[in-house]
Amino acid sequence: MKRETTQIFLKHFIADGDITIVDLTTVFSMSENVISATPGYDRNHEYLPEIRFTLLFNLKHMRPGYYRFVAGPIRDVSTIKITLKESGIRKAILIGDKGFYSEQNLIELEKAHINYIIPLRRNSGLIDYEPCRGDRNKFQGYFMFDSRPVWFHSSWNGRRIILFLDESLRLEEEKDVLLRKNGMDTFNEKQFILGTIAVITDLEKSEREVYELLKQRSKVEQAFDTFKNVLHADRTYMRDDYALEGWFLVNFVSLLLYYEIYNLLRENDLLSKYSPMDVLVHMSRIHKLKIKNKWVTSEIPKKVRVQCSKVHRNPRYEPKDPYIMSAL
Repeated sequence: MKRETTQIFLKHFIADGDITIVDLTTVFSMSENVISATPGYDRNHEYLPEIRFTLLFNLKHMRPGYYRFVAGPIRDVSTIKITLKESGIRKAILIGDKGFYSEQNLIELEKAHINYIIPLRRNSGLIDYEPCRGDRNKFQGYFMFDSRPVWFHSSWNGRRIILFLDESLRLEEEKDVLLRKNGMDTFNEKQFILGTIAVITDLEKSEREVYELLKQRSKVEQAFDTFKNVLHADRTYMRDDYALEGWFLVNFVSLLLYYEIYNLLRENDLLSKYSPMDVLVHMSRIHKLKIKNKWVTSEIPKKVRVQCSKVHRNPRYEPKDPYIMSAL
């Protein structure tokens, strides 16, 4: 009932002009009073009442920036358009999955001036695999990504289509195909498409920049994984839509705090030693004790003291509102 107040709070974590990725996931609810939960099939082909959770992810600050939930069966451009309008973001990039591609979706995205990078299914007739059939001279060039070469070829079929060939991925897929029964037959049939990724995009960026943005989609998937498996927010037991809005807000703030820990570790080069969950587990051993009507901090384990001594905060933003400062 106070969504407007929530909007004010959320706008402190996202800014127009930052590179923002938008994506959707599903949360389940068995409550009969949650009107937004409507039956649909999940990835495991189970028919359950579901709600769509739309998330804007801020790549500049590497954190979730905004959320909105909508009725389960709605998974089209209209959801993205309204979410961006509510957030005040005029420029965002939709990095979809292969199931999002359709001519109608592209038309709607272009009408709404929403940039997009959408992977194509390998059997799509829009993809020209001719560069993969000869030597590498048929490609327009290559770039290094994670110390491995990625070849690219751009073509125009009404829209810009970029074909990438990742040599490391190709070797993995070749091995996987050949280890299967009748692997040689499958290999002969698919040898020219193994290791390829094709996308359709309206971005006027270099092939390398498009590929790097495509790979950034994993950041949003990681946020959804944290939301569902760390916060255990893959399903809700709220009784109505108003309680559900509050439930999403509490979990979103928890997600923000999780990413505060993640970014502190990242900025101090500690992610190879500690995960955010390690920090949470160790910190949970510190308690507040009430002694003679005064709150006293309990003993701090040596491992926690060592962890904290390695972290130096580098503030990336300064929220002005007191309730935001208290939340973070």
